[in-house]
Amino acid sequence: MTFQLLLVEDNAGDADLAIEWLADLGGTSFEIEQVATLTKAVEVVEAGTYDGIILDLNLPDSTGIDTLKRLVSVAQDVPIIVFSGADDPGLRSMAEAEGARQVISKDGTHARLLTRSVFDIVKRSSTERTDHQFENLVGVMPDAVIVTTLDGVVQFINPAAQELFGREREELIGERIGFAVKEGCVSEIEVLRAQERRFAEIRVGHCVWNRRSAYLAMIRDITEQKRLGEQLRLMVNELNHRVKNSLATVQGIAAQSLRDTKPLSEAREALMRRLFAFAKTHDVLTECSWTGATLDEVADAAVNFLQDNDRTRIRKDGPSVRLAPRAALVFSLVLNELATNAVKYGALSKAAGQVEVAWHLTSENGAAPRLALRWQEKNGPPVVPPTRRGFGSRLIEGHLATELEGVVHSDYAPDGFVCSIDVPYVTPVE
Repeated sequence: MTFQLLLVEDNAGDADLAIEWLADLGGTSFEIEQVATLTKAVEVVEAGTYDGIILDLNLPDSTGIDTLKRLVSVAQDVPIIVFSGADDPGLRSMAEAEGARQVISKDGTHARLLTRSVFDIVKRSSTERTDHQFENLVGVMPDAVIVTTLDGVVQFINPAAQELFGREREELIGERIGFAVKEGCVSEIEVLRAQERRFAEIRVGHCVWNRRSAYLAMIRDITEQKRLGEQLRLMVNELNHRVKNSLATVQGIAAQSLRDTKPLSEAREALMRRLFAFAKTHDVLTECSWTGATLDEVADAAVNFLQDNDRTRIRKDGPSVRLAPRAALVFSLVLNELATNAVKYGALSKAAGQVEVAWHLTSENGAAPRLALRWQEKNGPPVVPPTRRGFGSRLIEGHLATELEGVVHSDYAPDGFVCSIDVPYVTPVE
């Protein structure tokens, strides 16, 4: 172990004497720099780093206690040992009062005392500075840091640890911690802070604290990581659920589209149109992270397959109503079927024909709200009730009933087909 010392002494004989004494300590070495004036001492102390200073008070440019005062003001926490030519109790008291760690006489009988005092004071000061530097370093760390004895008694905590545990430093110092401390151990703990559950990961290593063996525990708050992990798990499960539902819906669309007695080309066209509407609604939901979509957006996606001039003949009227993902997909398929039928047989098959789509929310006598939608065709060809129920009718009535617990009423009035839909309204989760 090597310590850096500054010897402030103008007498060459006394300087050689101090250096000779300090060389007599086995197992420890001192690198000694000597200066002869207070001015030079101040200069090198301000520019360098020393573990200790040995100071003669009587120098060419300063004498007495003023010499010590000046050097103390620039040496900060570097220990100063006064090397005095006289063994004066009064001088000793004054010097110690001004910041000297010890006053030692140049009398040869004090050789061993000087050597031992310098070693003890410098070593203790070095340890104190190291601890102080450690405290400054971990004080700004985002992770919590705790130093404990080998049997788990808290010796030090940083501000991040106070924040994590929600307790003051004074409360924790001296307390035996409630989790296992073992070198090399990595574990996870749960912390209850102000009725809030937090999770932390602890890594433990060996250190030296106040010259004793100790354990240093680095504690990282992983609450957000665990929450994100749980959210990811839920999202994957939800994605699996949605994929299965989507595949089941696509399977149903394909089976019904191809089951009807119609030419294959017509069946293929119907299938592609329905899948396209389904996909467009998926796009709308994806843009808002599957938190839902407005009924207006769903209607636009459902009739996207129409020509521009046909789309302009569909007039929408209703407040901004957000649908949950499942409801959005069902309404997309239903509105797509209604638009397809209007193009083939209804109002949109004639140039003057129009469609009005209106919706509103209702709530009577404090009951749960319901969504009412009315599809009304005007100025089309005379309406003839169908002789059989095709896939479109089954989809509209079946999907709304089974998926949304809704009620559908179809009115084949001669002056225009009307479809009235009434379903329970569930506010989508953001």
